[in-house]
Amino acid sequence: DFIAQPPYDPNDFYPDIDLVSEQEAAQIVAQVDSDRVRLVFRSKTIGPTAPADPFDASTFLDTLISYTTQSLVLGWIADQQTADKYEDHFNIAKTELQQPDTTAARSELQTVLQEVELDSGSVLTSEAYALLRFNTEYLLDQLPVTQSQFSIFSVFATHSIWLKRDSEIISGNIAVNASGAPPFLDSKVELVVEQKATTPSGVELKAHRIKVKKKAVVNSDVFYNQLTNNGTINGTQNTPLTLPLFSTLPTFQSAPAGTQNITVAKNDSISLSPGDYGDIKVKKKGIVLFTGGIYNVRSLNFGNDTKMFFDGASEVRIEKKFETGKKTYVGPQNTTTISAKDIVFYVVGMNGKTGKTGKKGASPKSAKVGSNNTVFANFYVPNGTLWLRQKSVVEGAFIGKDVSVGKSVKVTLNSAF
Repeated sequence: DFIAQPPYDPNDFYPDIDLVSEQEAAQIVAQVDSDRVRLVFRSKTIGPTAPADPFDASTFLDTLISYTTQSLVLGWIADQQTADKYEDHFNIAKTELQQPDTTAARSELQTVLQEVELDSGSVLTSEAYALLRFNTEYLLDQLPVTQSQFSIFSVFATHSIWLKRDSEIISGNIAVNASGAPPFLDSKVELVVEQKATTPSGVELKAHRIKVKKKAVVNSDVFYNQLTNNGTINGTQNTPLTLPLFSTLPTFQSAPAGTQNITVAKNDSISLSPGDYGDIKVKKKGIVLFTGGIYNVRSLNFGNDTKMFFDGASEVRIEKKFETGKKTYVGPQNTTTISAKDIVFYVVGMNGKTGKTGKKGASPKSAKVGSNNTVFANFYVPNGTLWLRQKSVVEGAFIGKDVSVGKSVKVTLNSAF
């Protein structure tokens, strides 16, 4: 709260009451009292406030909700819809902290930071922006950073995984969450390790049914209910395996796409701010720079020899399909400090042209990383196949209904989950 009041001396404006009649004096006194009220302005501003000691995150979230409500009343937030959006974020974070799920709460608060950047200057004044941003950042600083149970998986599927010939898992666990029904990607089992494919020591392979083919080398510990081993397993073998591995999967982010289509011509380039888009199509040797933030896109299609640069942490939420051609680069621009864990693609679409059949063999796949790609990003494809094509080098975490790791593909863990 603040009060603004100018210097005020009644003698500068009115006669001395000792020199006027009693009636005039009474009128002057009444006018002076009225002036003093009218000349005082009361309102609110922003400034630092010491938080409670000891700090309580749930109470601090109540404070953030209160700031949101007050900002709407003061006109710092333009409309009820925007205020409701932020109150929902803070209430969800509060619920997640009470469960407790600090990782999910942190993710929700990170979304707030992305949203305030998008809303600043349009539906948030500088006061509301400061209140929401800096207090949310402070709260994040107080919350412990815990390792998510999913952060150890470089490849994770809900239905099946196929590690094809000569593929190499450099780091990270590989798992299929539950037992399923055919058709699977290969050999009528949930997890297949093809000829000359390799996995590292110190990590785990988990699935209901696992098939290790001839000349495959599994240095990892293997957990299963059924195992067919025609290769080499150097890790421990463990059975039975309780399934599903997880009853709750990482939160999937989606939102309605926009209608503005973007086409980048051959050898051309474009910079894209966060926002809503239709189909993004990039022709041979085209370049797109994503400046950072949340992108809601209908589809994303990059041709051969293209580049998909990111200048800041980003979520790309795709309604239909993701596809790149040969020799495409996806990842941070070399002038940034972000890494693969700061870039996440959420792909809603199913396999098939209509995106409605969802059959395993239908084309195109939900998400296809082209051959000889270099990718530093995370993918979450819950409704279809995530296909990493041959000779690509990928770093991140790759979650899908079905995940196909192509011939000679190299996978390194750097999870956003």
